[in-house]
Amino acid sequence: MTCPIPNCPFPVAGPLRICKAHYRNVPRPQQDALNHYAKHHKGGPAHRAAFARAVESVTKLIEARRSAVVADPERSVSLPYKDD
Repeated sequence: MTCPIPNCPFPVAGPLRICKAHYRNVPRPQQDALNHYAKHHKGGPAHRAAFARAVESVTKLIEARRSAVVADPERSVSLPYKDD
């Protein structure tokens, strides 16, 4: 089974059902809920709902990052030196 995030080829291990790279992008309260439901209600409706919310938030974050890069590709992504 691979990660449910679009275009992610990484394998998924364990009850969290999302790869480690994308799991780090899940907001902390959602991580806590996902861990709780994966531990105590594995496979139940609460676990599936927490998983769906986590996937949705990571997908929105990726789309926001992608649109920010596409919106202004000429913009510098680094901060200027203090002397500038």
